[in-house]
Amino acid sequence: MNPSIENNWFTFDILGASRRLSSVIHQTPLEYSKYFSDYFGAEVFFKREDIQITNSYKIRWAYNAIYSLFGKKSKKGRKIVCASAWNHSQWVAYACRLIWVDGIIYMPRNTPALKVLKTKEYGWANINIILEGDCFNDAEELAIRYSKENNVAFIHPFNNHHVIEGQGTVGYEILQDWDNSSDIDAIIVPIWGWWLISGIIQSLKTTWSNISIIGVQPLWASSMKLSLDCWRKIKLDTIDTFIDGASVKSPWDIPFSICGEYGVQVISVDNNSVINATRLLHTNWVHAELAAWMSLAAMERLKPTLNWKRIVIIISWWNYDKEKIFG
Repeated sequence: MNPSIENNWFTFDILGASRRLSSVIHQTPLEYSKYFSDYFGAEVFFKREDIQITNSYKIRWAYNAIYSLFGKKSKKGRKIVCASAWNHSQWVAYACRLIWVDGIIYMPRNTPALKVLKTKEYGWANINIILEGDCFNDAEELAIRYSKENNVAFIHPFNNHHVIEGQGTVGYEILQDWDNSSDIDAIIVPIWGWWLISGIIQSLKTTWSNISIIGVQPLWASSMKLSLDCWRKIKLDTIDTFIDGASVKSPWDIPFSICGEYGVQVISVDNNSVINATRLLHTNWVHAELAAWMSLAAMERLKPTLNWKRIVIIISWWNYDKEKIFG
């Protein structure tokens, strides 16, 4: 289950993470979609993390990372700081509340108001939110500075092996739930920072060695795609933050190492294709955030040459500004 990666810094205890999370999360279903199977001419399955506790898989990494740092026993004065441009701020807040840790969360100024509100609701009095910077990387720099100046643990949302362990439990559950005699051909994963796709690689690749794991990024924020193409990490000077949940200037060391080792393919999709995909899903009962439906936009792009028979898409909850989609 946990392959040894030559250039990786850590081993990953995904089974241990699954045990730690068993009393905190639901094991969400792997659900066949007849509508989208007919639409794409392949068997399409949704990993329904939109009905997870807190409506997202991200509670998996937040709880596993913070628990691994502090344990569950209550103790005064415990504090973490992190940066977020997306829904994972809510799950850090919720995990802090469960483990009784104080959290400082830096978020970009353009973070949707609903995400800020939900973060406050999940964290209660345990959370202090600071809105600074134009994108995640700006918020991250401020959070790291705070960590160093105040001797507070910084919980990186991507470049952290406990985070990747927690996200790997998504793939572990897919393995548990798959009762078909044939393997899954492909799993398409939106890139919120590469911690999810890194965990899925760790949990699936050694069992289904021929599975295609495809990452999807916004066209104007394709930092990982460009980095993998030239075999070195690059940092974009500017990015388009329309798809706020996937707008990242540069990849991080651990995910970059994992994705490079396994030769992950990355597809870039433009804003209009994601908007169209979100509208299509919205009218067919599925509600997800913009970054989640980059997967469907990628499948639309691949449709003319699609030769996979069984495909999995991971759904995360619909925390997006509706004005962006419906005007």
